[in-house]
Amino acid sequence: MKLHRWEDVYAESLRRDPDMAGRMAKLEKEEDFVMGLGELRQGRKVTQKDLAEKLGMTQANVSRIEREDDILLSTLEKYAAALGGRLELHVKFDGNDTEYVIGPEGVDMGEPPLGSV
Repeated sequence: MKLHRWEDVYAESLRRDPDMAGRMAKLEKEEDFVMGLGELRQGRKVTQKDLAEKLGMTQANVSRIEREDDILLSTLEKYAAALGGRLELHVKFDGNDTEYVIGPEGVDMGEPPLGSV
């Protein structure tokens, strides 16, 4: 069996599928998001142990939350609040410049795009 270097495989894949670079960049951004909770906590200079105390749970549970692929919004909201922040969910639709912000207070419909009223 012949072994191939990743750089060679990637270059050949790009030659065959020029759009692959964009898809790879999108996947890398998504991976950054998944890994973001621990980085967010570290950026706030808070240890897992300290965060666990604020959340009323064990350090092991904080670690599990930071590794989780699918987290409840209520858990994210508590996590953000324990770090001194607040959770907001931004929703945008193709072909619409309006940004909808969903937070604890409900939905903020944003400003309508110019000429839409």
